[in-house]
Amino acid sequence: GMVRNWTTAPLVQANLRVDSLKVRNTPLGVLEAKVGNNTPSQYAVTASLTGNQNDVQIDATYDTSINANLDINRLNIASLEPFTMGNVSHMSGSANGKFTIAGTASSPRVNGNLHFDNAAGMVNMIGATFRLPNEDIVIDNRGVLLNNLVIADSLNNELVVNGRINTRDFSRFSLNLNVNADNFMVLGSQQTPDQWIYGPAFIDSKITVKGSLDLPRIDARVKLRDKSNVTMTLPQEEPGLADREG
Repeated sequence: GMVRNWTTAPLVQANLRVDSLKVRNTPLGVLEAKVGNNTPSQYAVTASLTGNQNDVQIDATYDTSINANLDINRLNIASLEPFTMGNVSHMSGSANGKFTIAGTASSPRVNGNLHFDNAAGMVNMIGATFRLPNEDIVIDNRGVLLNNLVIADSLNNELVVNGRINTRDFSRFSLNLNVNADNFMVLGSQQTPDQWIYGPAFIDSKITVKGSLDLPRIDARVKLRDKSNVTMTLPQEEPGLADREG
């Protein structure tokens, strides 16, 4: 890194390179970043993550407002597994997309599209694997658009989400979603001994979700299919001293 005009109007040029970035022993690739300001009030940042089937680039300037381009040429979904804190495993597939970010930190304007290509993972608590076969999430000036977003279970039965999650500032959200499923496996078989509920469980559903994240209004018709076999295990209490006196 280098700093000029330190006492009057500091101009900074700094480079960072991490040859083998790992998070919780999962290799993510090579991280490179450059930060600099040609004028005292405007900073420019370019950063990239490449390798391990990842290719993500960001190019941004910041003064009083943000102006950034995020290019996700390829994101290896397995790279996200360490960030799920052990809640999701066996992650696979990829994603790609482009986003522009403008406005201010308190009121950002985000526009773009994220496309999933066979992105999958097992939700460990319920032993079920879900997959986004060929799906898009669109972010526009009104919020998040889900246009017939398909979530497939491990038997390729589908749950379809349609509607919007509207927000102006990414702090308050209003919901207008329909969630329909037919013969969808919501619970898988037992994967670990500490799994307290397991199936298989198959549902048909017609669900509407409105209101806000704080106070959602949910109208749900859900039918559990006859072929389901749900097991719940309650924790055993340790026998106390009183039980053993005699």
